[in-house]
Amino acid sequence: MTQEISGITAFSDSDWAECRDTRRSTSGGLILLNGDIVHWFSRRQKSVSSSSAEAEYVALFETGKEILWFRNWIMEVFDKWSQGATLIKEDNQAAIELASNPNMMSQRVKHIDLRYHFLRELVAENKLKLMWIQSKDQLADILTKPLNGAMFSRISSILMKTNPVG
Repeated sequence: MTQEISGITAFSDSDWAECRDTRRSTSGGLILLNGDIVHWFSRRQKSVSSSSAEAEYVALFETGKEILWFRNWIMEVFDKWSQGATLIKEDNQAAIELASNPNMMSQRVKHIDLRYHFLRELVAENKLKLMWIQSKDQLADILTKPLNGAMFSRISSILMKTNPVG
């Protein structure tokens, strides 16, 4: 019988078309277990996004894939499983709406590659839960864009646990 391991939370973010040469966005994600970073990624997206919502949606998809991998790894290595949905914190409401509403197939989103809609299945199956947060609370910003000194210091101190989140 497997035991439950709880406390998995993730942050997902992207910049939008920040690469001056290719106009591609960068996806970034952090996975925390009981508040400690256990996995992170930052990678250039494979195609150009036509909006910030699309870029964030792609980043959510990438973060969702990483969470599935991490949960499977926990099961294999520790014989423990996280029951229920893993929370992903996101600062783009349009991307959350795209992922949470499978009936949203308007002219504005029909161009998005179908593979990214796997995210909708993960939300519908209660494997992922998406939560909107303010941009100032987006810890994954440190992986996707240059930050001013104060913001960089704030986020890095939270992640390094020198300034706990209040």
